[in-house]
Amino acid sequence: MNRIQDILHNGFNINPNNTALSDASNNLITYDELHHKTSIVKDVLNSNGIGDGVRVGIISQKTINATISIFSILKSGAAYVPIDAESPVERMSFIIDNAQPKAIIIEEALVDVLKPYLKTYAIQIDVPLDGLVLVINGSSDKNLIEQPNDLAIILYTSGSTGIPKGVMITHKNIISFVNWSNELLDVSHEDVFSSIAPYHFDLSTFDLYVSMMNGAHLILIDAATSRNPRMISSLIAQRKISVLYATPSLLKLMLRFGKIERFDHTSIKHVLFAGEVFNIESFTEIKEKWSTGDFYNLYGPTETNVVTYYKIPNVIDGRQSTFPIGLPCPYAKSKLYDEKNTASLIKEGELFIKGSSVSPGYWNNSAKNADVFIKDDEGEIWYKTGDWVRLDESGNYVFIGRNDRMVKKNGYRIELAEIESALQKHANIFEAAVIAKEHEGKIEISAFYQLKETYNKALQILELNEHCFKFIPKYMLPDKFVCLSSIPRTSTHKVDYQSLLKL
Repeated sequence: MNRIQDILHNGFNINPNNTALSDASNNLITYDELHHKTSIVKDVLNSNGIGDGVRVGIISQKTINATISIFSILKSGAAYVPIDAESPVERMSFIIDNAQPKAIIIEEALVDVLKPYLKTYAIQIDVPLDGLVLVINGSSDKNLIEQPNDLAIILYTSGSTGIPKGVMITHKNIISFVNWSNELLDVSHEDVFSSIAPYHFDLSTFDLYVSMMNGAHLILIDAATSRNPRMISSLIAQRKISVLYATPSLLKLMLRFGKIERFDHTSIKHVLFAGEVFNIESFTEIKEKWSTGDFYNLYGPTETNVVTYYKIPNVIDGRQSTFPIGLPCPYAKSKLYDEKNTASLIKEGELFIKGSSVSPGYWNNSAKNADVFIKDDEGEIWYKTGDWVRLDESGNYVFIGRNDRMVKKNGYRIELAEIESALQKHANIFEAAVIAKEHEGKIEISAFYQLKETYNKALQILELNEHCFKFIPKYMLPDKFVCLSSIPRTSTHKVDYQSLLKL
């Protein structure tokens, strides 16, 4: 297989009558119908000059028709650029301007909202998909930017700067990951996958393409439903979901609000999580409730997709507070650099990755590419992750923290995630998030925490300090503690540290 459309054909050939896609309202489409509809939309795209070397934006809620659009874009030979339909208009505008798509498939309801930002998109064409229209850029490209021959997706991620960066993802990147996932997991056309991650989040590539590769049934969970843990619990039980991939944040919300104990979730075979650290206490609770499943901790930035993995053992080491991120995937090579830029014989340092899943770089961002996509003497690209890790005695990588989440205060290096881990060991704290910012010329560390349902009174500062001091040195203690009713989330279900910085 060389291109993602080969994956789609593989699913069709396995069982054309099997359900390919369904949504929370139980609308569904078979593989045969999916093949037919994507071919029609692909012809519409091709007849309007959309094909190889072209980028197509898609701005829509997660629906069956939006998913058909994605597959049709790939069939046409173009690359798709998913844009969060719930993001601020200014962010959508930035991505459109940066990605320079030839066309955009967009919800009809959003056309008027975005009209001031679509001045060059004068041609509007109906596509045979209810609720969606195709707008085409009537102007010629002003800035021709070289793109990989097999570009498939551009995913925009903000990182620590708040400025979106377009990560180029190729067909080769996706196929390497999908083939490995197939070898790792025992899945078939009889499985039912959940699609929780939005399409602008890299976790979605597993949901879409591993399910399609096997001719399996993929249940599309839209943004509103993904914010309702009890609804997800109900869907798992009703639709017999067997494969689920999500962030630890969402799984913790399932644990707190999903009423898991009221539903039959014995259909679950595989639970994969990524994107954040999952503290063992919360994990143990959910593992007890989903005892039929295997659990995997996957690691990898958007720029590399998944590059290390760790299968959670049945017996968990009680001395651990979090899980290792594990061993490199077969298609990835890794090395560590320490603060002295030393690469040999070190067991702790910044993780660098190369391999067939590594992105060729950011779209239209040569300065940032030069910083983090580094060519070696053989011409291969290493991605500088910005993540600090160490090797444990078993040879597994253990995530320590991000370089941009490490601060120097009074001469000490402080990892904010370590403070979060200490706080989350408190009997009455459900979740914690810690930030650092400069205040009057000094670094100030603020710890935000959310209480468990069984406790509804803000904790005393003295008690919190005494608790933290059991696990971290005095110089790491936060300058202030703030009790929140809930920790803010991004559209990809991760902790929203940018929002916390503004509080």
